[in-house]
Amino acid sequence: VVASYAETFSFYMSEKDTVVTALYADKDEEIEKLAVSYMDSITLLPDENKFKCVTMSSVPSDCTILKSGLIFTSDTITDPDEFNSEKYASTVRGNATTAHNYRYTWTKSNVGEGTYYVRSYVKYTDANGAEKETYGDVYKISMNGYEML
Repeated sequence: VVASYAETFSFYMSEKDTVVTALYADKDEEIEKLAVSYMDSITLLPDENKFKCVTMSSVPSDCTILKSGLIFTSDTITDPDEFNSEKYASTVRGNATTAHNYRYTWTKSNVGEGTYYVRSYVKYTDANGAEKETYGDVYKISMNGYEML
C-alpha cells in the first residue's frame, strides 16, 4: 500500500504487524500516483455485541476525496468485484474531506449471530476532474472472528 507520495509523511500505525519501506525515485522520474484504500484495523467487542472497523484512504495531492469510508452488507459475498458502492449504495458509510488522507471509523452494533462483509473505499476526482473509486480488500466478520477474502 502506498501511504504517500510526499517527501515527508506522518501516519497512524495500524494495530497489526506492519513493515514500512521507503522507496525513492529520481526527481525527474515520472511516477503514476494512485489512490489507495485499506482496512487499518478490525476490533471485535463481544461483550458489547459490536465490532469496529477503521479504514484509511489516501489520494494524490491533485485529487479531491468525494467520500471515503466503507461499504458493508450481511449478504454473502462470493465475488469481491461485485461488492462495490454502486451495487451496495444503501450501505455506504463515509465522509467527504478536503484532506488527501482520511481515516474513517465505523462501529456495527447488535451483531448477534450475523456475518457481515466489509470493504474500505474512496471515491475521488482525479487531476482531470474524472470521478473514480478505489477499493480495499473484502473482510468477512462475525463475533467469532474475521478473515480477508
